Amino acid sequence: MDHNEGINKLYGGILTLVLAAILLGIGMTVLGQLGNASRIDVAFVNDKINATNSSCVTLTNNHITTSTAAFINSSDGQVISNGCFLFDVPGTRTGSCVNIVPSTACNFYNYKNVNVSYTYGATTTASTAVDTSGTAVGGFATWFTIIVVIIAASIIISIVIRSFSKE
Repeated sequence: MDHNEGINKLYGGILTLVLAAILLGIGMTVLGQLGNASRIDVAFVNDKINATNSSCVTLTNNHITTSTAAFINSSDGQVISNGCFLFDVPGTRTGSCVNIVPSTACNFYNYKNVNVSYTYGATTTASTAVDTSGTAVGGFATWFTIIVVIIAASIIISIVIRSFSKE
């Protein structure tokens, strides 16, 4: 038997593993998008935070969907410019925490109580089911990586053993 014949037979198995990994990645992406799409927009008014420019302050709700949030100084009721605040995903109003932009104009609000009003994607039965499925598949993805590493190691070991074996 030719040593290369066994290696050539591995092509189908390796191709199957690569295809499974690609499908798993696509499936996880689709599940994440489906979970976000199945949420409903709900207004949340006056979420009180202690604003800071040194760390991200967690809001009550995740999945902020509004393009503009209303920031109001709790002590004097003054509306604060949206430009003084950043959500945890730069350039968008998505995420779950907010901090003050470190600038001279915005430093006045550092460590002040601020009321934030925003719209967020509330969970629904469908989004909860999709999120649960995503978590379950994510657990398999971890094991899939381990399985691929074990298979790759066994292929390498078998190639080394065959190269030293006598016919």
